[in-house]
Amino acid sequence: MAEEWLNVIPELPNSASLEPSHKPLLDELLRRFPPRASEMTFTNLFAWGQSHPVRLSRCGETLLLWRGPRGSGVLLSPLGPLDQKGIELGLAWAEKMGGPSQFGRLAEDVAMALARTDPQLTMTEDRDNADYVYLREDLAQLSGRHFDGKRNLVKKFWREVQAEYRPIDVELAGECSLMQDYWCDAKMCEENPHLMDENLSVKRTLEHWGDLAVLGGAFLAGGEVIGFAVGEPLTRDVAVVHYEKADGKYPGIYQALNQEFCRRALADFTYVNREQDLGVEGLRKAKLSYRPHHLEMKYVVKRP
Repeated sequence: MAEEWLNVIPELPNSASLEPSHKPLLDELLRRFPPRASEMTFTNLFAWGQSHPVRLSRCGETLLLWRGPRGSGVLLSPLGPLDQKGIELGLAWAEKMGGPSQFGRLAEDVAMALARTDPQLTMTEDRDNADYVYLREDLAQLSGRHFDGKRNLVKKFWREVQAEYRPIDVELAGECSLMQDYWCDAKMCEENPHLMDENLSVKRTLEHWGDLAVLGGAFLAGGEVIGFAVGEPLTRDVAVVHYEKADGKYPGIYQALNQEFCRRALADFTYVNREQDLGVEGLRKAKLSYRPHHLEMKYVVKRP
């Protein structure tokens, strides 16, 4: 591992742009240091690379990841231990990259480890980026009175739409990409920078389907994709769902897609991480309506 680091990843303050060739190394480090934050998968880091480019650097045998855009980027969770000197070097690198001198999107255990190492650091809760984590069985079964409304929508969808569910392969990923174009046109992505950034990430994921460790499922009706979901393993017992896109003219399609994807593609996992709400009121309400098992709180760590 040490020799590979020396050959592949520059040492601070130098850095390299995240490339597909880095996937085996990232996968190995994520296996050794299992993440709790949804950002910490190769797919997430790579897919958003056009709007939020990632730079990699090395402090000893610990990987540091800086995620842009320049001027507002942030250091993500270090993959490996950092001593006080390493923290100081990392924060200096973040400042050099033109962003704030801080770590962000940190799960609680990572934030606390950094704060214990350097008593000058402060931890600040970042509720808008907290991940919603659910019991997979709850999403797959929708049992209980509190899910009555969602079960009714699922029944309505299956009653009114002659749809079939299919796992996504490379060929079907291309058809999902065409559906994403339709979705983006309907949502007028070009007028919304955040939707356009997301569109780029969805398209990049679908274009590189065969190279990524992703799980996907799609609804087809009349031979055309009308909705799809994409996720991947986060840890051995947690899957993370990155995207759900569907044609909203079919009532209940999102509820049915969520249920079917959890039943079929994610059957081997205990929990499902459905990422954050970004402080968007409607999205927060929707995520809470599925009764999360817990929130994976995230933190910003910096010097006062």
